[in-house]
Amino acid sequence: GKTTLVSGMATANSIKGKKVAFIRLEGDLFDFPDTEKWKIIYPELKKRKQYENLDYQSYRLNNIPNIEDLEELAEAQLKKTLENVLLFDKQTMQVNKKTINSILNSALQWGSDLIIIDHLHYFDIIDDNQKWAEQLATVKAVNEFVDKYEIPVVLVSHVRKQMTSSKSSDIRLLKMDDIQGSSDIFKIAHTVLFMSPNYQDYDHDSKRYSTLFYSPKSRYGASTTSIGIKVFNGMSKQYEPGYEIADQKLIKGEWVIERRTYGTNNF
Repeated sequence: GKTTLVSGMATANSIKGKKVAFIRLEGDLFDFPDTEKWKIIYPELKKRKQYENLDYQSYRLNNIPNIEDLEELAEAQLKKTLENVLLFDKQTMQVNKKTINSILNSALQWGSDLIIIDHLHYFDIIDDNQKWAEQLATVKAVNEFVDKYEIPVVLVSHVRKQMTSSKSSDIRLLKMDDIQGSSDIFKIAHTVLFMSPNYQDYDHDSKRYSTLFYSPKSRYGASTTSIGIKVFNGMSKQYEPGYEIADQKLIKGEWVIERRTYGTNNF
């Protein structure tokens, strides 16, 4: 749900009239607008019984007949939703440690209020022997840009693959060393938000996936002790309204997520 989260940031800010430079380095040219259209089409599609079990993949493959009216509705709404989003795409440019400043400056000249880069591990590497060093240099360039121009940049990154496990005993909050690549990425960032699966509360049949959000570092006052729980709906391709606050406790040698309060707000 990393891309889902930052896509939501892009659209929410665009609707508010903020200019968002969205640098998408994963997926094809149409993936982002198609996903946003699906979010508009899906609720209407569910009302038609013959379509209620179709998913986004079916839509991308053009396997849903007779929905031209919904397509037209989604296209019209999408123009308003994304009118303040400037979309950069990997197919039209190269992003590496040599070009990152030029790209950030282009976003600056456009008047961006927010820049999103999705994601670090799709940056072009000039020298494979210097992979982590190049990624670190890129992060430093982003950090210097933020400090100089005070424009927020959201930079998405991977965690190490071995952190992904379906065993409930392996559920724990991510740490600095879990970030893929140099641990200095964590140190440089102004705020870090970790996302990880909450396997204790997955419903594969309905495609509802509980996700944990945790901020171990924030220079802007965000809580570094609370865990947010948000449910990702794999059918609608977006997070469901509402959230919960939880704590993580070690009980009899096993990490357990304990709900604390229930919320009604979106984020």
